Amino acid sequence: MPLLFVSLLLLMVVNDAFSATQIKQVELAKEVHLKKSSLARMAEHLKTQEDLLKRDFANITLLAMLRKYVEELDKINLEDKQLTPKVSRWYRATNEYAERVALAQQYIESGLPFSLNVTREGWVLIVVEGIPMIVSGPKASDANIARTVKTEYCRYHDCSWLKPEKILVQENTRLDIVKQETWIFDQRLTPAFEIDRQFQFVFKSFKQKKFKQAVAYKATDEIKLFLAELKRAQLSGYFINWQLMSQEVPAAGVDQTVFLNTGDLYLRLALPLLGHLTLSDWQRLLDWLKWSLSADGTKLVIQHADSLLSGGRLQE
Repeated sequence: MPLLFVSLLLLMVVNDAFSATQIKQVELAKEVHLKKSSLARMAEHLKTQEDLLKRDFANITLLAMLRKYVEELDKINLEDKQLTPKVSRWYRATNEYAERVALAQQYIESGLPFSLNVTREGWVLIVVEGIPMIVSGPKASDANIARTVKTEYCRYHDCSWLKPEKILVQENTRLDIVKQETWIFDQRLTPAFEIDRQFQFVFKSFKQKKFKQAVAYKATDEIKLFLAELKRAQLSGYFINWQLMSQEVPAAGVDQTVFLNTGDLYLRLALPLLGHLTLSDWQRLLDWLKWSLSADGTKLVIQHADSLLSGGRLQE
């Protein structure tokens, strides 16, 4: 996918096809955390503490991060003759990055000087021997790194200073207990599945009815998540350039990187289905999102919902 330096650009970071160019771009960019993570809160507290407490935290964090990358690398069989060049490039680039993580961890463990900080964007940053390590896993869904670090660190140290985390329920992304759903027909007798009288998915036929319903529900959840994150970005003062966003559909995959401003700040989201939309439906979605940032109740119609089915099969 071409690199477009725009105010808001959706660029896919695909877990199973992560090119070296994309890795370099994401390393140079800064991810925006609109909510400070538990890991960042721990780092904020520990960065001013004595070296032993700080060093144990950094060591445990890098080990947890390294395990995540190794787990992903182990899923790839390099002797597989059907391995695509794209996956091979992802493997080489990810393996090189994992080696950097391992080297930084060894430096920390050996007692070399290091620094621990939290960036303005909410990332935990560990720097040792000139190697900057932004703490994250290979996927956007790797939140369990923070849980692992918290469990391991508090096994050896007093963590009474850690406040119990509040359970945040996101109004825009939670599933409604009761959904209003129905199949309807347009004037050409084309079937469409409608959810909550707001999201309508037009299919070519009734075949695989239950599967299409499941895909529609999943796509609706992704749309709500996308809207919720855009609302947070807008409230945080970030400018959204809708015109440039609408020029192309992001490549389909597991993780998406939403670039803000000139491409040096971004959010990571898990929207695996939306990358399968046609260009016209993608533009229709952006129009709906733009409107929904300031008003509610507008209906979104995905005219070519069959394009989502291939993405749904990948997640089965």
